[in-house]
Amino acid sequence: MKTNASSKNIIVVLIIISVMIVCTFLFLRFINNTPERYNQLGLKSVDDNLAFNYFEKAAQKGYAPAIYNLAICYKFGRGVSQNLEKAFDLFSKAAEQEDASAYDHLGFFYLSGIGMPKDYEKAVEYFKKGAEKGSARSQHDLGYCYEKGLGVPQDSKKADELYTKSTEYFINAANKGDDEAQYILGLKYELGLGVPQNYEKAIEYYTKAAEQGESNAQVSLANFYYFGKGVPQDFKKAVELFSKAASQGNLNAAYALGDCYENGNGVPQDYDKAMEWYTKAAEQGLSGAQNALGKFYTKLNDDIKAIEWFTKAAYLGDSFGKYNLGACYLVGKGVPQDLDKAKEFFTDAAEDGNSMAQYGLGVYYDSIGDDKTAVEWFTKSAEQGYASAQFALGLAYYYGKGVDPDPEQATFWLKKAAEQGHEEAKEMLGL
Repeated sequence: MKTNASSKNIIVVLIIISVMIVCTFLFLRFINNTPERYNQLGLKSVDDNLAFNYFEKAAQKGYAPAIYNLAICYKFGRGVSQNLEKAFDLFSKAAEQEDASAYDHLGFFYLSGIGMPKDYEKAVEYFKKGAEKGSARSQHDLGYCYEKGLGVPQDSKKADELYTKSTEYFINAANKGDDEAQYILGLKYELGLGVPQNYEKAIEYYTKAAEQGESNAQVSLANFYYFGKGVPQDFKKAVELFSKAASQGNLNAAYALGDCYENGNGVPQDYDKAMEWYTKAAEQGLSGAQNALGKFYTKLNDDIKAIEWFTKAAYLGDSFGKYNLGACYLVGKGVPQDLDKAKEFFTDAAEDGNSMAQYGLGVYYDSIGDDKTAVEWFTKSAEQGYASAQFALGLAYYYGKGVDPDPEQATFWLKKAAEQGHEEAKEMLGL
């Protein structure tokens, strides 16, 4: 009888142990299948493809941080083909759950007009939401909008308050090795945003961030070397940095590489590679690259393709795209001549402050015999340093066209144009 009792006790214990094992297994499986766990695995993964898969699993469960991280993957092409439209949609979903970082990315889309027309008021709306959630990046970007009067009335005092508020956070984060904070500090020192302008410090912070692989910092540092700003000009070093950033899906870097290959700066001139890099950035909606691609097709005498890309750039609000499209309509290059359309595109770009468009608008008014208005636009462009406008303004004063004849003013503006190498101006001055 005792043996039977002992056997029963052993069976009960084994059953209890089995149930505990199964429960533990199910519990661990549940813990490992949570969106939080998948998101953490994605953040820890050194394999972009694996990280993308983890973020996607977590995002499918509606987990906001994972949705944000998945958007980053699409934005920069990490573990998936780059797709800015998809990135924007995912940032929007994360923002619906009040993710502060998502607010800032959405604001930047609208501020820069990547893949969509610029909308400064919408950008400010998102930056304000991010700033209210404590995002230092949103505070910084909102400060920029107040400084430049983009989407809000210009307010230098408000801009300084926001810059100062965000700077303390970025300094602390940068000192702890945060690459994005180092990049933002570099930007602040480069432009003097909330701190005294200091190229040496800008280069220091850009370098720290670039060495950690921060693509925006790599582009900014490359621009210092490309233009010889604060460092000796070094096209090869610039190309090296642009290439690193472009390999991470940075569209500005791809655009810059297109320019380097087109002009043979830091690399052998190669039109095929220039076309490849311009196209990569243009197809993702970078308006500057779209305009550059249009100009490139003009150089290749493919006016139809040029018009296609100028039109896309103009639609996204690129002032140079508007100017070039206006120039095509003015002379009937690739499109039927249409002076009304030329005026429309020149005016849009001129009101953005584009000196070339202001000059183009002057040419338009000159062509229809409105000399006074032509001079007004030539003057705006000339005051921004555009040589062709300076020459045109010099002629206007010389011949008294649209203004009273004034030899002194004529000489002044012709000299300005000649100093920039304008051949006709030099000829008139006997230089």
